[in-house]
Amino acid sequence: MYPGTIAAIQGNLKAGGLKAFYTGFTATILRDIPWNTLSFFFFNIFKNSYEALMNSAPSQRDTMAIGATGGALAAVIMTPIDVVKTRLMLQKPGADGKLPYQVRPRLHATFCLLAQTLLCLDMRLLYSSYTSVNAL
Repeated sequence: MYPGTIAAIQGNLKAGGLKAFYTGFTATILRDIPWNTLSFFFFNIFKNSYEALMNSAPSQRDTMAIGATGGALAAVIMTPIDVVKTRLMLQKPGADGKLPYQVRPRLHATFCLLAQTLLCLDMRLLYSSYTSVNAL
């Protein structure tokens, strides 16, 4: 970890240039798009179910609860992808100066890491806090 923002920027520039700031970008996109899609999907299902059961539109408070529930369910489903994204972003160069999961194309590296994470690791780690990510 860096002691501050300026030190982090300088360290990243020194370690990998401008592209060091985009490590894990593909994994981030692969996590964010499905998460948002699932969030709205679950929100729509829960809202339609509410309207069918109550025969009225949900109040503002109920809409907020429905949205939070849909977002939470999407987050639970997407947590393994988030672990992969975090591992990609926190990886450190090896002795040869290369990142362990720096494979071309980047999409291939993301899916390789996802497969390794899902197949080789204890599934409980995928749903643990980020402090456990460093132990992966």
